[in-house]
Amino acid sequence: MSRNRVEPAANEESDTKVILQSGLPGFLKILIYIYIYIYIYTYSDNFDAIETNLLSDGDQSRSSGFCGYLLTFFSFLVVFLTFPVSVWFCMKIVQEYERAVIFRLGRLLGGAKGPGLFWIIPCVDTFRKVDLRTVSFDIPPQEVLTKDSVTIMVDAVVYYRIFNPTVSITKVENANHATQMLAQTTLRNMLGTKSLADILKDREEMSEQMEVR
Repeated sequence: MSRNRVEPAANEESDTKVILQSGLPGFLKILIYIYIYIYIYTYSDNFDAIETNLLSDGDQSRSSGFCGYLLTFFSFLVVFLTFPVSVWFCMKIVQEYERAVIFRLGRLLGGAKGPGLFWIIPCVDTFRKVDLRTVSFDIPPQEVLTKDSVTIMVDAVVYYRIFNPTVSITKVENANHATQMLAQTTLRNMLGTKSLADILKDREEMSEQMEVR
């Protein structure tokens, strides 16, 4: 009798497994896998060393709060309901020489993405591209008073390259303009400590001294 009572329970358990395994359509399963992948990819770099250094201040919280999570959830829901059209708004591409710095609800989201394909969530994510190629610009002629009280006009050419895209976006309002102002100030300060004869003689040495790494 005990065996007869156990067998129906076993049959019910097996029937439940069959229902669970066949309850979702194949297309819906594919959608779920895609959005799980996007979610994992988006949050995979949240604990990069760059972000840890940038948000090390004690008064800044990593949590977006309840409203932030709620907006993120609804954004995921909208993307899910409008699939596959929404994929074209979530998928972004940056070139080999570019990096993308992503912000979610105004907060930095991990380190810089790229090169290649990356994903964002519309409505809550924004991103800015940073060019990593070497940039050159001319310093306009500067009037400098040398150490021996001689007024001269000098110009220069500056080359610079961004090595940390995240810092260039979050710490400086305009990295290109700031570099130009720094180059002009450094040029004037350096030449102001030299005599005219030294400037004409030690041009290569002064160039190495003004180089910033």
